[in-house]
Amino acid sequence: MTRLDFRYLDGLASVTLTYPVAPDAQDVTGYASRVVDKMKKASTPPDLKSLQAAGFPDLRRYLLTQPQMAQADPYLGNRWVWSTSQLPGWTPTSIMSQAAQQAVAPLGRVTGYQMFFYKPLSQDELNGAMPVALFQQVTAYTQAANAQKGLDLMEGTPQLPAAPKPPQIGDGQSRAWNGEVSTTLGDGTKALIALDEIDFRVGDCVASVKPQSRPLNANEISQVDKTTNQVHAGTGLLQISQMAETYAKLLADDLQRAHP
Repeated sequence: MTRLDFRYLDGLASVTLTYPVAPDAQDVTGYASRVVDKMKKASTPPDLKSLQAAGFPDLRRYLLTQPQMAQADPYLGNRWVWSTSQLPGWTPTSIMSQAAQQAVAPLGRVTGYQMFFYKPLSQDELNGAMPVALFQQVTAYTQAANAQKGLDLMEGTPQLPAAPKPPQIGDGQSRAWNGEVSTTLGDGTKALIALDEIDFRVGDCVASVKPQSRPLNANEISQVDKTTNQVHAGTGLLQISQMAETYAKLLADDLQRAHP
């Protein structure tokens, strides 16, 4: 049996062939190509129609690809895959809370698209892996000035403090939230994980990246100097922040090429 899983834009598909002997790989890819052709001819989703009507190209083409993520991640970066529990999808204004709709609808928010990734690793491999989850999204606005207003309204990750000096990404002032938060593991125990979210604007688009670490070891957690009361960032948070900036710059580059 040979199975091939693949994606076309926001559609996930699989082709499985069962033979009495090992099938030819070309047979599997041939059937997959026919499925992709049908997917390309499928109806245009409403959000894509909204983008086209507003003069925007398909936002899905700007998001970081698996090869980009693998190239930027030195630790088993080739393992990054789409999350099947939180599939890629459009984020029209209509699915947002009432308060959020009232805030961004007057700004000409067209729609957005988001993706969740994770890195499947064994317990032994987790000992050296950062990060293990990643969220990314791009949202289009009708005007760059309104996109900036939309960026200013974003709340980031509520349980994290806003970074006083976020990295300069894209156009104007970017925003960032980073820190360590408590989480409950599968066995019920508590652990700390590191998160870093960077939101930024390129032209009339607002984008976000947010990598998440595995549970941190005690020697990776940030510490408070009892003498000066200053917080010294742990190695876990430093690695996650570096990865967030790396991915944010890659995504900004993708958007910059669309906004020369």
